[in-house]
Amino acid sequence: MKGKRKPIFLAILILGIAAVIASNVGTFACFSDIEESISNMFNAGTWRDGTIYVDVKPGSCPNPINVNSGGDVSIAILGTADFPVDDLDPTSVRVLRDGIGGNVAIGGNVAPIKYSKEDVATPFDPKGGGCCHDKKGDGTLDWNVHFNKTALVNDLELNQIQHNTVINLIVTVDVVDSEDPPLEGEDCVRILHGW
Repeated sequence: MKGKRKPIFLAILILGIAAVIASNVGTFACFSDIEESISNMFNAGTWRDGTIYVDVKPGSCPNPINVNSGGDVSIAILGTADFPVDDLDPTSVRVLRDGIGGNVAIGGNVAPIKYSKEDVATPFDPKGGGCCHDKKGDGTLDWNVHFNKTALVNDLELNQIQHNTVINLIVTVDVVDSEDPPLEGEDCVRILHGW
């Protein structure tokens, strides 16, 4: 007798669920809203549109790069409260710039020489005017990635840009263990030809 009760119970359960679905079809449309909310939860902050906050030469603006001097260039990949940088691969950070007269990207071939996780910068909102700010840390850890300046100048052909010109650099970084395209961010720099 017990063996026959299981199929009957399952049939009643299935019919009950079907009746609830049939009488509340409108509420099922809310599942798309739930799905979107869950998606937004996992893509919170700057990840949502594939962009990141970056700051070239944190603490300075307009981020001067003297193409005739040595040393290194520091670029921060900024973390926020809803966007910790833990899942980003600092060894994958690359720098590019738009080519002259088109969208052809120049650069992206120079790997970082060193990196550290530290609080060095504050996210910049370009809606506030200008292309950068000189704020330093904000209490959230960032990836502070350093590049050899000479290698970067050659790779991006920065020595061919006129003195005192402000340009935007594009910074990309990979998410660890992900096959998605790299995340991107931009910041401006002022090209100098000092001696």
